[in-house]
Amino acid sequence: MAIIVVIDDHEANREFLATLLAYRGYRVISARNALEGLEAVRRERPALVISDILMPGIDGFEFVRRLRHEPAIAGTEVVFCTAYFHEHEAHRLAGRCGVRHVLAKPCEPEQLLAMVEHLLTAAPPTQRGLPDLAFQQQHLRLLTDKLSEAHGDLDALHRTLPPRLHEAEQRADALRAELEAVGRLRQACELRCAVLHALLLHDEQAAMTGLLVALIQGLGMRLGVLWRVDGRSGRLRCIAAEGGSEPAYRACCAHWRASSVRLDEPLAGRCWAIGTPLWLGDAASLARLPAWPLAAAAGVHAALAFPIATGEEPLAIAELWSAEAGPPSADLLEMLSSLGRLIADALVQRVLLRTPQGAAPAH
Repeated sequence: MAIIVVIDDHEANREFLATLLAYRGYRVISARNALEGLEAVRRERPALVISDILMPGIDGFEFVRRLRHEPAIAGTEVVFCTAYFHEHEAHRLAGRCGVRHVLAKPCEPEQLLAMVEHLLTAAPPTQRGLPDLAFQQQHLRLLTDKLSEAHGDLDALHRTLPPRLHEAEQRADALRAELEAVGRLRQACELRCAVLHALLLHDEQAAMTGLLVALIQGLGMRLGVLWRVDGRSGRLRCIAAEGGSEPAYRACCAHWRASSVRLDEPLAGRCWAIGTPLWLGDAASLARLPAWPLAAAAGVHAALAFPIATGEEPLAIAELWSAEAGPPSADLLEMLSSLGRLIADALVQRVLLRTPQGAAPAH
């Protein structure tokens, strides 16, 4: 019995697909959003995923991009089933992330079942390329278009408020939430584009500095440092440190460039050990960091770190310091995990492209 994961934020659509597919004997796992869908794919290892494109939080394209960056599930077949009206752009962008079929809603049951049966019996493609910079840029354009459409809908709603004011307010709230979600997706796409552009720089130090500047600016941070483990000393050593031009910022960056930290240090070292993003915002924890006196003088109140990794052991750790004391959202932590994998993939490709043919890549 083949397993199929259905991802759609509308309950009626999920129930329709689940009923139709179950009638043909398939086992159906339903997910209300892309994050639930990604967890279901990791857990169930389905033969096929049928996903909507426009969903709050993370859209279908971003779902596939994250899926393709996880080797254990990267080859999963995905079909888009969507009412998204930019059909040509949807097909082109879907192809860039290895999605071969896009069905327009509403679709005939026979058409959908025939496609499912074909995909489950046909030979899988020999290779599914990872989404590249062109994919990120095209995705950003589509999100920008969607943001403009949502702004237009919101403006139109305010101009022509119907007598049923309560319903209009609910719709306005939903549009505001959609605007915020699309805005977050756009910010994430802009950040990924800036990161990839930085890593295209030929000079190694310029690329690392550009990467760090992109992270600081894209995430609204004040200071940042990139750490890499030194195999000889077993400590994390600074490979880049950046911040503003104020003397306190320069002093903090100079401290990082001249220092190293132990692998049991509570931020970068701990992040290296656990392999997931880590945030520190309480004074007691921050006071244990060697750079805290200088960072405090620079006016920062919290710090976070995330691993740049494709496998179990990170290639590097990005440590960022913020003037905001509040903890990061779950969406931000999830984005940092995804961003860390994207940067690691780009760094690996950078090494391979600069390695002479026949030579072993340097580690």
